[in-house]
Amino acid sequence: MAETLNRCAAEVNLCLQRGDTQPFGFDIMNPDGTAATIAGFSYVFTVNTNPVPTDITDQVFQVAGAISGNTVSINLSPVEADQLGVLFYDLEETDLGGLIRTVAKGQVEWQQDISK
Repeated sequence: MAETLNRCAAEVNLCLQRGDTQPFGFDIMNPDGTAATIAGFSYVFTVNTNPVPTDITDQVFQVAGAISGNTVSINLSPVEADQLGVLFYDLEETDLGGLIRTVAKGQVEWQQDISK
Protein backbone atom coordinates (compact mmCIF):
# COMPACT_ATOMS: atom_id res chain seq x y z
CA MET A 1 0.00 0.00 0.00
CA ALA A 2 1.43 3.36 -1.01
CA GLU A 3 1.35 6.41 1.20
CA THR A 4 0.14 9.71 -0.20
CA LEU A 5 2.70 12.45 0.40
CA ASN A 6 2.04 16.15 0.35
CA ARG A 7 3.30 17.33 -3.04
CA CYS A 8 2.46 21.01 -2.52
CA ALA A 9 5.20 23.48 -3.34
CA ALA A 10 7.26 24.68 -0.39
CA GLU A 11 6.28 28.22 0.65
CA VAL A 12 9.58 30.12 0.80
CA ASN A 13 9.66 33.92 0.98
CA LEU A 14 12.86 35.57 -0.25
CA CYS A 15 14.44 38.93 0.56
CA LEU A 16 17.01 40.29 -1.92
CA GLN A 17 18.83 43.58 -2.30
CA ARG A 18 18.24 45.57 -5.47
CA GLY A 19 21.12 45.08 -7.89
CA ASP A 20 22.72 42.07 -6.14
CA THR A 21 23.73 39.42 -8.65
CA GLN A 22 25.38 36.91 -6.30
CA PRO A 23 23.62 33.55 -6.88
CA PHE A 24 21.18 32.15 -4.34
CA GLY A 25 20.01 28.57 -4.16
CA PHE A 26 17.38 26.03 -3.24
CA ASP A 27 18.29 22.62 -1.80
CA ILE A 28 16.02 19.97 -3.32
CA MET A 29 15.19 17.29 -0.77
CA ASN A 30 13.28 14.00 -0.76
CA PRO A 31 10.20 13.74 1.52
CA ASP A 32 12.36 11.83 4.06
CA GLY A 33 14.81 14.75 4.30
CA THR A 34 17.63 13.20 2.26
CA ALA A 35 19.20 14.99 -0.69
CA ALA A 36 17.23 14.41 -3.91
CA THR A 37 18.94 13.16 -7.06
CA ILE A 38 18.23 15.84 -9.67
CA ALA A 39 20.99 15.25 -12.24
CA GLY A 40 19.54 15.85 -15.71
CA PHE A 41 16.51 17.72 -14.39
CA SER A 42 15.89 21.35 -15.36
CA TYR A 43 14.60 24.24 -13.26
CA VAL A 44 13.11 27.62 -14.09
CA PHE A 45 12.67 30.55 -11.67
CA THR A 46 9.82 32.82 -12.76
CA VAL A 47 9.01 36.23 -11.25
CA ASN A 48 5.61 37.87 -11.70
CA THR A 49 3.79 40.98 -10.43
CA ASN A 50 0.62 38.92 -9.89
CA PRO A 51 0.47 36.15 -7.22
CA VAL A 52 -2.11 34.21 -9.29
CA PRO A 53 -1.38 34.97 -12.95
CA THR A 54 -3.60 33.51 -15.66
CA ASP A 55 -1.02 34.06 -18.41
CA ILE A 56 2.45 35.60 -18.94
CA THR A 57 1.18 39.20 -19.23
CA ASP A 58 2.51 40.19 -15.78
CA GLN A 59 5.70 38.10 -15.94
CA VAL A 60 8.76 40.18 -15.03
CA PHE A 61 11.43 37.61 -16.00
CA GLN A 62 12.26 33.94 -16.13
CA VAL A 63 15.71 32.40 -15.60
CA ALA A 64 17.00 28.82 -15.77
CA GLY A 65 18.53 27.35 -12.61
CA ALA A 66 22.00 25.78 -12.52
CA ILE A 67 22.30 22.38 -10.80
CA SER A 68 25.16 21.34 -8.52
CA GLY A 69 24.52 18.21 -6.46
CA ASN A 70 21.02 18.68 -5.07
CA THR A 71 21.19 22.50 -5.12
CA VAL A 72 19.57 24.68 -7.77
CA SER A 73 21.35 28.04 -8.06
CA ILE A 74 19.63 31.11 -9.46
CA ASN A 75 21.94 33.59 -11.16
CA LEU A 76 20.29 36.93 -11.89
CA SER A 77 21.62 39.36 -14.48
CA PRO A 78 21.98 43.04 -13.53
CA VAL A 79 18.72 43.78 -15.38
CA GLU A 80 16.83 40.97 -13.61
CA ALA A 81 18.22 42.06 -10.22
CA ASP A 82 17.13 45.68 -10.79
CA GLN A 83 13.79 45.33 -8.95
CA LEU A 84 12.14 47.03 -5.99
CA GLY A 85 9.19 46.02 -3.84
CA VAL A 86 7.31 42.76 -3.45
CA LEU A 87 6.89 40.41 -6.40
CA PHE A 88 5.94 36.74 -6.61
CA TYR A 89 7.92 33.73 -7.84
CA ASP A 90 7.85 30.02 -8.34
CA LEU A 91 10.53 27.43 -9.07
CA GLU A 92 9.46 24.68 -11.46
CA GLU A 93 11.23 21.38 -11.98
CA THR A 94 11.13 19.30 -15.16
CA ASP A 95 12.25 15.72 -14.54
CA LEU A 96 13.89 13.26 -16.93
CA GLY A 97 10.46 12.13 -18.17
CA GLY A 98 9.39 15.68 -18.99
CA LEU A 99 7.01 15.90 -16.03
CA ILE A 100 6.72 19.34 -14.38
CA ARG A 101 6.37 20.06 -10.66
CA THR A 102 6.42 23.35 -8.79
CA VAL A 103 8.89 22.81 -5.94
CA ALA A 104 8.86 26.28 -4.33
CA LYS A 105 6.85 29.47 -4.47
CA GLY A 106 6.34 32.65 -2.51
CA GLN A 107 7.04 36.34 -2.32
CA VAL A 108 10.34 37.89 -3.25
CA GLU A 109 10.98 41.28 -1.69
CA TRP A 110 13.65 43.45 -3.29
CA GLN A 111 14.92 46.06 -0.87
CA GLN A 112 16.66 49.27 -1.92
CA ASP A 113 20.44 49.10 -1.76
CA ILE A 114 22.71 51.95 -0.68
CA SER A 115 25.75 51.47 -2.94
CA LYS A 116 25.43 52.60 -6.52
